[in-house]
Amino acid sequence: SVFSPPEFKRTPIQEWIENLYAMRDDASAVMWSYHDFRRAYPGVDTHDAAQAAGYQMAKMNALSASTVLLEANVADYPSVASAHFGVGRAYKASGDFARARAEFQRALAIDPHFTRAAEALKSLP
Repeated sequence: SVFSPPEFKRTPIQEWIENLYAMRDDASAVMWSYHDFRRAYPGVDTHDAAQAAGYQMAKMNALSASTVLLEANVADYPSVASAHFGVGRAYKASGDFARARAEFQRALAIDPHFTRAAEALKSLP
């Protein structure tokens, strides 16, 4: 025990992200966890955490869970350009180019200098 690593206490948001990854194959469970966390911690800004988790889920090919998480994120943060960009990326990955286009356009309406959104919009078929 002398050489054991120090105990690491995770913050509630760190635990939440771990739970989201564990549930990534069940979009309903991801949404339950999202809403449960938001109710339990109404003052916590979850935008960046949800965005990062959604991107990682997409990379893990859990597109359904990624999309619903990023949709919830944009619903809770409608004035944040990166939230629209994030859900647009999920739609693009899922092949829903019309919805991706709409979200990239919303991101650009909020932030006309959002280069990644402009590039993503140009890349759509």
